Amino acid sequence: MIAEFPLEVQPDGFGGAAAGETARDRAATLRRMLRTVLAVVAGVVAGGIVVALVQQLGHLIWPPPAGLDVTDPEAIEAYLESVPAAAILFVALAWAVGSLAGGWIAARISSPCSLSAALIVGGVLMAFGLLNLISIPHPIWFWVVGLAVFLPAAYAGGRLAGGT
Repeated sequence: MIAEFPLEVQPDGFGGAAAGETARDRAATLRRMLRTVLAVVAGVVAGGIVVALVQQLGHLIWPPPAGLDVTDPEAIEAYLESVPAAAILFVALAWAVGSLAGGWIAARISSPCSLSAALIVGGVLMAFGLLNLISIPHPIWFWVVGLAVFLPAAYAGGRLAGGT
């Protein structure tokens, strides 16, 4: 006796439809996946914008010297050695607030409200932070502090959004 399945089902066990799954079920799953991908993209973009805004606030509080050549790594390194530690910590604050906001947005948009989307945003933003640390000389202590803020902040943003 051969089991009968709806025409749109292919129970092949190799990534095809599961037994009893309909095209409507697969479409709903695809919509949820697409929404989560878009949520992560929106979270990364929003997190990046928030980081930039908070860092601009830091530049208002501790303005860089006039004529600083931001394309010269040695000039940046000399500048970073002269600023107070609070100015450098403000960058970590910007990264944390951006990661929190990005995680919140990703969790709110994803379907269902997902902590994993928030943590992916935190991971992407952490990768950008790592690129920043590699390309611009920072004190060693800031590497530890800076990289430690992304995932916990994104997690907190996801939790605040009601993510599970």
